[in-house]
Amino acid sequence: MVTNTTLSKNESLDFKTLFDAVPAQCLILSPDFVIVAVTNEYLRATMTQREEIIGRKLFDVFPDNPTDENSTGVYNLNASLQKVLEKKIPDSMPIQKYDIRRPSYQGGEFEIRYWFPTNLPILDENDEIRYIIHRVEDVTDFVLLKRKTKLPKPIADEFSNEEKMQAHLFSIEESQLIAENKFRKSQHQIQDFYNLLKGIIEGAKDIIAAFDINLNVIYFNSSCAREYKIIYHKDIKVGDNILNYLAHFPGDQAMMNACLTKALENNEFKTIAELGGPEKSHHYEVNYYPLKDKNNRIVGVFYVSQNITERIRAENKIKENEAALLQANQELEAFSYSVSHDLRAPLRAIGGFSHILEEKYAKTLPDEAKHFISRISESALEMGNLIDAILKFSRFSRQSIKKQNVSMYLLSKTIAEKILNENSDKKINVSINPELPSCQADESLLKQVMINLISNAIKYTGKIENPHIQIDFKQENNEIIYFIKDNGVGFDMRYVDKLFKVFQRLQRAEDYEGTGVGLAIVERVIHRHGGRIWAEGKVGEGAAFYFTIGGEDEY
Repeated sequence: MVTNTTLSKNESLDFKTLFDAVPAQCLILSPDFVIVAVTNEYLRATMTQREEIIGRKLFDVFPDNPTDENSTGVYNLNASLQKVLEKKIPDSMPIQKYDIRRPSYQGGEFEIRYWFPTNLPILDENDEIRYIIHRVEDVTDFVLLKRKTKLPKPIADEFSNEEKMQAHLFSIEESQLIAENKFRKSQHQIQDFYNLLKGIIEGAKDIIAAFDINLNVIYFNSSCAREYKIIYHKDIKVGDNILNYLAHFPGDQAMMNACLTKALENNEFKTIAELGGPEKSHHYEVNYYPLKDKNNRIVGVFYVSQNITERIRAENKIKENEAALLQANQELEAFSYSVSHDLRAPLRAIGGFSHILEEKYAKTLPDEAKHFISRISESALEMGNLIDAILKFSRFSRQSIKKQNVSMYLLSKTIAEKILNENSDKKINVSINPELPSCQADESLLKQVMINLISNAIKYTGKIENPHIQIDFKQENNEIIYFIKDNGVGFDMRYVDKLFKVFQRLQRAEDYEGTGVGLAIVERVIHRHGGRIWAEGKVGEGAAFYFTIGGEDEY
């Protein structure tokens, strides 16, 4: 009896059932490599279950063997699938070593496997990839045949010529596989390095270009294109002769020709170029390097430059400021000379004549007149002291700084002992921390700082009981802060901003002598060392002066 196998009109063809039963090892993948269908033969060959792999990513189901450091299965298969996605054509791969994990009930270890993979795209009506068929053939037995111990001749003779030929061919394929894997890895490494280098050069702020031996442009980066467009108002292109490009700027053209010619003569050099036509409005620091081929022959010039226009302008501004500062210093010197000589002459006359009046006519002058003469003499003397203070402040502002290592403990101790000896009638306790850190400073200038601060502390504690002065330091945020603290008359913090102003005093001159210049000198010296100074105080409880010594001179 003959059975009719033709489908009736009411029956539908179950393609999924047919695909599952195909006697080939195949997967169907979505474009993002998700497994959407699998044949029974593929499941058998890979020791997997359909419900466990459908809907999962290919490389999540089949990862590389973690115990094989040289495994490249995932890398090579991914590269092939990406090639299919990109070119929309089939890709046949050489033999791949791609180990398969045994099921957990068999231990879960990886089993060595070798495969012949082929990947084919399935396109939709818009010529876009809808699926990829991944077809493999398990060739493990043939590949491992080569690795087995050499068989005895009687057994070997039983192999057919065809089997021997297959084993030999697969041995060749395996060698090719290893070589091709290494080659692909090298290609990818080279490409990755090229892309990295290209990205660095393209993104560089430096102006980078290359010219062949005829001075035609063979490469330029985006900074070069932008900069040349700004200067010469036209685009630079690969193939342009740089001399023709600069034809409307003969000065720039001649300079570039001379420099490139020098580089072509095997000279590597640097120069400062002024570009932009007659105005020379753009300045560049340019490096020229001869380009050489693998035979060490010069084939062109590599050109790297930086726009230093702003730097040149800043340097010129600094030079102008230095010239202005020099002139101001010269004028200040002249003023100081005038103050020192011209103003002192009338003061000497005032003081002299006042003294004559007081000496010669003392008996005949009324008491009120004597008082006025005494006030005139005192005012002349005070004016002389103020002139001396101004000159002293000016001198410390102009004095050059010569830094050296200064022991703050020895400096403070020497100054304190000297001032205390000069004020032996005052019983003041001065404590100095012997651990005071040394610093890099001009010792003569720093000496004036300490003289003024210690003198002030002694002066303003002289009229209280149990006066005490502390010279110490503290460290905050990796910065050494020196301080001199006393328990004297103190000051009102509302007026702290006046402390370091010239001729500004917070105590009456009748109560405490001084010119009001000392702390201005202190601030000036500290600032010239790149440091800071500030004060804290409270009326009737004392004052503290804090300062730092910076690393570099500010001016």
